[in-house]
Amino acid sequence: LVFMNAQSVFPGDPKLAFGRFRDPAAGFLDNSTALMAWTASFPDESGVAKPWDDSLTLDERNLLQAQEEVVVTRIEYQNGQWKDTLRVRLADLENSDPSSRRSDGRAALAVDLTREEATVVWVRYETQEMLKGEENETTTIYERQMVNGKEEFVEVAVPTIRPQLEKTAIYARRLNAGGPVAPGVKLSPAGINIEPVIAFSPTDNVAYCVWVHD
Repeated sequence: LVFMNAQSVFPGDPKLAFGRFRDPAAGFLDNSTALMAWTASFPDESGVAKPWDDSLTLDERNLLQAQEEVVVTRIEYQNGQWKDTLRVRLADLENSDPSSRRSDGRAALAVDLTREEATVVWVRYETQEMLKGEENETTTIYERQMVNGKEEFVEVAVPTIRPQLEKTAIYARRLNAGGPVAPGVKLSPAGINIEPVIAFSPTDNVAYCVWVHD
């Protein structure tokens, strides 16, 4: 759950269970209106059957991961309480084909107070194969097993699977209290692009975004 001033901001939502709110970043547009960008998971929209565990194929795991989305919420102070009054998905629309989505997250947000707008930047995997299996490579893990009646950690070789960080990109999108006011724009060159932060100049005429690139 997300709290503001020790008050739970978000009411129950059938699509958002505990643990699906992550990495919040917020800013005030005025004294009674704030925008918050965060990462949400929508695994129920993937079409992948439960259980969502290690029995899933790599394709199924990637399809689940593609349901990670950056959501922007408008929070307003009304009648002595902060209330969640609008939610917008920033990258992949709710009615889009789950197989066409990409994994988005780790958003940062900066406010342009002069115009009462904000710019959100985030990381997007530009492939649905966020996780990649390395051919002919294994990784050693330790599994708890019963050996001669005793529980021990046993060395096991499993296929090497890694995130394709070289397929990441930084995107930016402008919003106001009513939602997005412009399409998303890609900021980064090809390569590894992660951990974006953004800030506006004191005049609000220029914003700078910096991130890790390799």
